[in-house]
Amino acid sequence: MIQQDAPQFRRPSTKSTYFRTLTELLKGCRSLYSSHELEFKNVFGAVAGYVDGQIFISCGSFGVALRLPPSTLGRLFEEKGVKHLRYFPQGHIKKEYGVLSRQILNDPRRLSRLIGQSVKFAMVGRSAHDRSQKVLDEDRKEK
Repeated sequence: MIQQDAPQFRRPSTKSTYFRTLTELLKGCRSLYSSHELEFKNVFGAVAGYVDGQIFISCGSFGVALRLPPSTLGRLFEEKGVKHLRYFPQGHIKKEYGVLSRQILNDPRRLSRLIGQSVKFAMVGRSAHDRSQKVLDEDRKEK
């Protein structure tokens, strides 16, 4: 349950324990919701969190996954309990995501740092997308 002083998020279309899990995890990241627009959507039977339109976190039957830079993921995958994200058992691996271990989820300071990295990585992706879109738009104008 979201406390009264907690931010109000746009809920996905179905009520979900995944949504509650995400909002509970993100409560400790006050600067996140004070400086960015957060939104949650249903995705492949899970709930994904978006910051300013860019996905950065996901929660489903697999657990909680963060979208992170390759160097951070490389270190995380060396740890026990951290695994690659697959939305479906035989589905493809989401290469930019790591499913976090219980140990990480139970360490608020570390989790907060990883969420911060995830948000920054998502925003860099947005910037790259915006830059590439600008180049495409300029190319179209020249033709």
